[in-house]
Amino acid sequence: MPDSSDGTPASSLLGSLASGLRRGLRNAVVYGTGRRGWLRLRLYLLLSCAALLLIWAPVILFLNYSPPSYTSKWTLILPGTGLGASISLESIGQTSTAVSSPYASPSLDPRVNYKAIAESEPVLSAAARSLGLTEQAFGAPRIKLVDQTALMHFSISGSSAEQAHAKAIALNTAFQNELDRLRLDETYRRGDASQLLLQGFQDKLDEIQATMLEFQLQADVVSLEQQQELTITIEQLRKEHALLQAQYEMTSGKLQRLSATLALDPELAASALLLNADPVFRSTLENLAEARATLADYLGKWGPRHPKVKQFQVLVKETEQALLARSRRLLGKRAPASNLPETLLALLLKSNDGSRSALLQELVLEAATSDGIARQVESLGQSLAMLEERLHQNVQTSSTLTDLQRKHQVATAVFTSALAKLDLGKTDPFASYPLVQTLALPSQPAGPDTLKRKLALLGAVVGSLSTLIGLGLAWQRQAFFRKILKNA
Repeated sequence: MPDSSDGTPASSLLGSLASGLRRGLRNAVVYGTGRRGWLRLRLYLLLSCAALLLIWAPVILFLNYSPPSYTSKWTLILPGTGLGASISLESIGQTSTAVSSPYASPSLDPRVNYKAIAESEPVLSAAARSLGLTEQAFGAPRIKLVDQTALMHFSISGSSAEQAHAKAIALNTAFQNELDRLRLDETYRRGDASQLLLQGFQDKLDEIQATMLEFQLQADVVSLEQQQELTITIEQLRKEHALLQAQYEMTSGKLQRLSATLALDPELAASALLLNADPVFRSTLENLAEARATLADYLGKWGPRHPKVKQFQVLVKETEQALLARSRRLLGKRAPASNLPETLLALLLKSNDGSRSALLQELVLEAATSDGIARQVESLGQSLAMLEERLHQNVQTSSTLTDLQRKHQVATAVFTSALAKLDLGKTDPFASYPLVQTLALPSQPAGPDTLKRKLALLGAVVGSLSTLIGLGLAWQRQAFFRKILKNA
């Protein structure tokens, strides 16, 4: 091989060395070290013993000097149903609350969250402190989530069966306490936010209520019921007015027929009844009738200047004056100014007839009834006009009041529903952190955990077999590689 000092480049030298190393390694693998018989067998026995020593020495040390480990196991389960509630508030509204199943979302599994919580530093620290251990000495639990179920399998190891069981109980208690703390913290946070929101609803309700009360104090209408009662009252008055008007028309027609039959107006008929009821007036009227009859008889016999005629003329005139004076005393302002009408005198003379007297009484009664109904119709019409005017004036007021009451009802419904929903939300503390139950309590280990020992022995056996198989293949490599090279 030429030296690098003769001008051969360093790269060529390195290439030659690598090529020679490959050839040497190839020859060593294919043709061996050149040792035969006992020397070659002794070499393979030494290699086998060294390999087995390297495999079994750590395993034997682990089996002899590793402390025993005890494992406590327990199982938790998460119920999968949600809670729902609904409340109907009479005349106000309705509110409802519902908590969906924690497994409703395919992308979210609460068991993964619970696993992270159980393995978190606060839970492990709390469990370790309860046993007077450090977090490193306490160790971490092993948690297995079973697919397609709501189960969580927990296990934790300890140096003794009692310690493993105590660790399991401490960890389970710390885990449950942490969940309770998280639920309580969520309740407080949600409560604070809900109180702020509820206070806003309360302020709005108070504002609308104050506005409505101020409006009611200034307006004539304080409630829609009052406006409805006013409308009903107007309708009732209209019906009464129509009925009275019809009754007035009926009595007026009857009065007109009686007046036409008697050829007498009601006022004169009333005066006749009043005068005819007085004995003095009646006696004077009879004297007047006799004097007039005698005067008429004398006028038929003698002339107007006859002393008898003049005498009875004076008597008739004095009797008429007496009747007029008596009528003024009885009738007052309704009495005639100068003399009694002849129609009235004729009526009084005929009033002894029973049927005619009854007609007079009926005429006077119908006149009084008609006058009374007419006054009622007039008074009722005035009241109806006044109420209709008031109703017309209160239309805008009622519209404003209706709008305020609607706003007040909506604000009341929103506030009451929010308050009821807040109270309903407090009844279920498992909204964000579902309920977890202990399906199997932490077990008391019956003996040490032999899994690690079994795995160590299994590993040693597998390693030994692999080593022996490898050395066996190396023992037969020459014939194998020669056959390959020959075929190549």
